[in-house]
Amino acid sequence: MALWRNRLALVKAESTYNTNPTPAATDALLFTELDVEPLSLELIERETIQPYFGNRASIVGQRSVPISATVEMAGSGTAGTAPRYGPMLKASGLSETIVADTSVTYAPVATDFSSYAMDFYIDNGSRQAIGGIRGTAELALSVGSIPTIAFSHMGIWSAPTAVARPSETYSAQASPVAVNADNTATVSVHGFSACMTEFSLSLGTEMVFEQKAGCTKQQHHHRAASLCYQGLHRYRQRSN
Repeated sequence: MALWRNRLALVKAESTYNTNPTPAATDALLFTELDVEPLSLELIERETIQPYFGNRASIVGQRSVPISATVEMAGSGTAGTAPRYGPMLKASGLSETIVADTSVTYAPVATDFSSYAMDFYIDNGSRQAIGGIRGTAELALSVGSIPTIAFSHMGIWSAPTAVARPSETYSAQASPVAVNADNTATVSVHGFSACMTEFSLSLGTEMVFEQKAGCTKQQHHHRAASLCYQGLHRYRQRSN
């Protein structure tokens, strides 16, 4: 029986939607939470007349793979180098602007959502290659805790195969720092400065999984990405 605790995800951006970019062992991403539902089915009940009691037979309408994952919110450790979870941010409705040796900036976009592929390994003998992944994300910061980014994504289903787990290599994910006065010197939201205790930001992106006849299966953004501030909670304005 596969050991669920022993799981691994390799994440790589797609150049073409739902075309496998072949994630490598160096594309390993370090998660604090990773919950992949290998198969989510939409069942359609057949309206047949039958001479007995009980449920009618069903057929499969469409298949998808829901993904819930959380990473520590920390940079790559090198100025001008995107963090390893960058493809997941872009697939959540953000653009990525890189200034070499200086900065990496993310900003909301309304169109042209990116996507990524995930090779998901369970224990040491099963791999599921998931493509066309998109969704939304939520940032959470709380004083005295590690800041996190929680992703709620969905991908295109493919059958798992028997493949040995690779020897992964983690990179471009620096160790996080706690949210406190030393590490978070200033807090400003839309020009308002505050003493922050707790803050969260939801990208508010809604994706619709579509499987139209004659077209390729994919996810479309249902509306433009929006920002939703759910904090600042229990703040006080500085008096000095």
